[in-house]
Amino acid sequence: MSTTEVRSIRGSLLTALTQTLIVGAMAVCASLALVQFGQKLVAAWRIDYIPFASLGVALIAATTTRWLRQPNLPLPWYVLRGVEIIALFLAARSILGILRGPDYVVKYDSFYGGIDNELFALVAVLSVSWLLSWQLTRCLLDVSGAVPQADRDLMQDLDNERQAARQTLSLTILGAGIVMVLLNAVIRMSLRNSGAVDEAARVPVAHLLIYFGLGLILLSHTRLTVLRSGWVWERLTVARGLPASWIAATLLILGSMALAAIALPTRYSLGLFGTLNYLLTLLVSLVQLIFYFIAFLFAAILSLFFPQIEAPARPPLLPPPPIEAPEVTVAPPVISEFVQSLIFWIVFLSVLGYLIYQYTRRNPVLMGALQRLPGWGWFARLWQRLRRLLGGWSAQLATAIQVRLAARSAPAARSAAGPRRWFNPRRLSPRDQVQFYYRALLRRGNERGLPRRPAQSPREYLHDLRRHLPEVDPELTGLTREFEDARYSTHDVSAQRVSTVKGYWQRIKRWLKR
Repeated sequence: MSTTEVRSIRGSLLTALTQTLIVGAMAVCASLALVQFGQKLVAAWRIDYIPFASLGVALIAATTTRWLRQPNLPLPWYVLRGVEIIALFLAARSILGILRGPDYVVKYDSFYGGIDNELFALVAVLSVSWLLSWQLTRCLLDVSGAVPQADRDLMQDLDNERQAARQTLSLTILGAGIVMVLLNAVIRMSLRNSGAVDEAARVPVAHLLIYFGLGLILLSHTRLTVLRSGWVWERLTVARGLPASWIAATLLILGSMALAAIALPTRYSLGLFGTLNYLLTLLVSLVQLIFYFIAFLFAAILSLFFPQIEAPARPPLLPPPPIEAPEVTVAPPVISEFVQSLIFWIVFLSVLGYLIYQYTRRNPVLMGALQRLPGWGWFARLWQRLRRLLGGWSAQLATAIQVRLAARSAPAARSAAGPRRWFNPRRLSPRDQVQFYYRALLRRGNERGLPRRPAQSPREYLHDLRRHLPEVDPELTGLTREFEDARYSTHDVSAQRVSTVKGYWQRIKRWLKR
């Protein structure tokens, strides 16, 4: 056996071992989520041994799934799976019996059909770990298949199968993760509703973070596998240390994200619905304030036309006896906490929306299913209008920034050229006055970051100005037309046309100052 083959076998074994351990760890995280929820229902449930049992079941399920892919099995795969399930059930029952001891008396619940509740809960948790490990390992094996060397049609079919397996893998990871997050959220909401706010904040979420981190590592590895299959088929040279560098880069990115999440302050977070409630309250208060101001103005105007009628004096009312009430200190709402939470949720929802958009865009089947939903056309038109609106705002903001930067550098250029001299254009002839106002447009446009290029005609410069100053398009057109007429014609220019050109320039100058 050559050295290359030995390295290939060693790399395959290392990959299989790494994937099996990751799948086992993810199954343990899923079992911890179930155990955490079950302990909320039954506080006396003993759970110290369940993570270890889940890890063992997950490793056995992953190993058996890989073994069943071997050729020449002694029995059909479903028979072997059935034997595995029976063996695992007997092992779980034996472990529970050993932990209970010989003197333990099982208390059967007649309401649930006389079953052993602890054994039933243990089997349920281990079944979830077994199924999740089987599904994840099956998808990983489907992604890493043999690479054909000659048949392009076979390569296309295999690539489609790999893409489908990778999509199934991502959906499995995402679906199980959503269930885990929902279980954790139910526990937190239950504690908050019962008044244990501090205890709800201390509900552990480390298993959720570990689960999603390991899931991202698996997705990253399968992405590399799909790319390598194409590189091998195309006879491209793949660097020997590329897989290790790929995994190292993935771990570095995940570690950076974890450090950023740990470093960010989270004590100010109001929660999504709390932030929306606060924002809605502010908007309603602002609308009420506007209506109150309008009503006040309307009442003030009516008081000018209708004199006030003095009401008869009423006898003074005796003040009620003082009531000693307990002192209650209500902390005023912290505006900084609301602003920080609002920024956090805007950024979080923006990133989440972008990820969902990219995921659906890369999955034509899912995108087609969404497009067939009722109301999708209305949502697509609304999204296109929002994109056009944001695009227009972005262009205007970029133009304003460029103009502002050019305006800051303009005073230095003017001071270097020397002091500006004041000049009265009335001393010029009408033809020269028209040209003077156009040259003023060129000078002021250069100061505001809209210079005219040396080889640019007045009409071409007008086209550039229209894009940046659409509000004064008629004035720019009129000034350019009058300048061309005064510069290149021989007939007389009247004083009325000079007055019109001056009005054009005054309106343009006001917009350039903005």
